Amino acid sequence: MDSRLHCVECRKQRATSKCAGCLQDLCYNHLTDHCEQLSKELDEIEINRNLFRQTLTEQTNHPKNDSLMEEINKWKEDSIIKIQQIAEECKQLLIQYTNKYFNQLEIDLAKLTDQLRQTRQENDFNEIDLNQLKEKLTQLKKKTLINHLSNTKWIQNDITITDGNGHGSQLNQLFHPCGIYVDDDQSIYIADCSNHCIVQWNYEDKKCHIIAGENGQGDRIDQLNSPTDVIVDKKNDSLIICDQGNR
Repeated sequence: MDSRLHCVECRKQRATSKCAGCLQDLCYNHLTDHCEQLSKELDEIEINRNLFRQTLTEQTNHPKNDSLMEEINKWKEDSIIKIQQIAEECKQLLIQYTNKYFNQLEIDLAKLTDQLRQTRQENDFNEIDLNQLKEKLTQLKKKTLINHLSNTKWIQNDITITDGNGHGSQLNQLFHPCGIYVDDDQSIYIADCSNHCIVQWNYEDKKCHIIAGENGQGDRIDQLNSPTDVIVDKKNDSLIICDQGNR
């Protein structure tokens, strides 16, 4: 009986040798081909190794070309643009706040001027009246923008006081806010145009409250119609509202 095995390639019964790697029986002719194929695969591994060595050397010598470095640079550029945009928005808010602040001071100063004129015309005053007038003038001087801002510090950690929850009519939502007013006690007043109300955020309790227009859109005394701005008149304990829909 012929004890020779079949070659796995040609399927013929011949003298064979077993490959130590794949454990297949191959005749001498196909064993040679098999060894050549293994040699080619080794060559390919060496070629890929050399390519990887070249890539690694380039990345080591030129880290700027690394894809991760490019992503970091892009993130840096995008962040700078966002910071510049936010800084510009803050500048505009400061300009608006400054204008409103000076307008309020002008109103208060005009009232003091009228009171002084009336006092002089009536010519009926004493030390108490003079001290009261002096005190009012002193308080106005303290409210000048330089004195006011000298005690103001820019806090870089922001707090979302409302909104951030999409458009809506809940107390944690706004719908097309237009005007904003910051009071001396750091209370914030927002003219919420499309919700037809004025919202106040109190610094102490960190909560929002509707202080005007809580009865929906309308032209009644207790309603607003698309308010766009608000100013607090502390002297008269009232709000000055630009209610564009009820002009």
